[in-house]
Amino acid sequence: MPDPRTDYLTARRDAIRDAAEGVFVRWGFDGATMQQIADEAGVSAGTIYRYFASKDDLVRAVARACSARYTAQFESSAQTATSPLELLMTAGAHIWEGIGSASARRDAILQLEATLVAVREPTSAALLAESMGEMRRLIEALIRDAQTQGEVDPFIDPTALAWLLMATTNGVQSLALQLGETVDTTAAWRVFEQLLAGIRTQEDGR
Repeated sequence: MPDPRTDYLTARRDAIRDAAEGVFVRWGFDGATMQQIADEAGVSAGTIYRYFASKDDLVRAVARACSARYTAQFESSAQTATSPLELLMTAGAHIWEGIGSASARRDAILQLEATLVAVREPTSAALLAESMGEMRRLIEALIRDAQTQGEVDPFIDPTALAWLLMATTNGVQSLALQLGETVDTTAAWRVFEQLLAGIRTQEDGR
């Protein structure tokens, strides 16, 4: 039976994290203050520390939430996909289709902020590596499964391909953030699909 107290605490923690996302988008990880986050969440700064030990703890929670939103795209696509490669391509198409949305814009800004934190503060690089590594492992696992099932060329390095897919997606997201509708993400995905046709095995090629 669900524990109302636990549900309340989880909801309160999520609300504070969501408020932090909005403040981080506006002011950056470095520029944001705990008081700004408290004001956004409608709580006292002391209340935040009951749920998050520090701003770095909040940054980690936000990075994990961004990663979870990407993972959710794969979980949603898994309900209809009939093979690992189809799942990878379907999830990729959904992610690219949503690049122009407000939520994607927010996540792109947060990811760029995390990258800057990692570059400026090497001791904080784990903040980015944690969320990026999780996504890379997910994509790499799908590629390996696709290779096992004969869909993808077995001589392709699955780790390198996973990083390449992520780098291309992140690059398009950054361009869309800067240039807006000038970037036709739908057309870019169609071309990207054509390029990815080269990873299929000859027997699976379509």
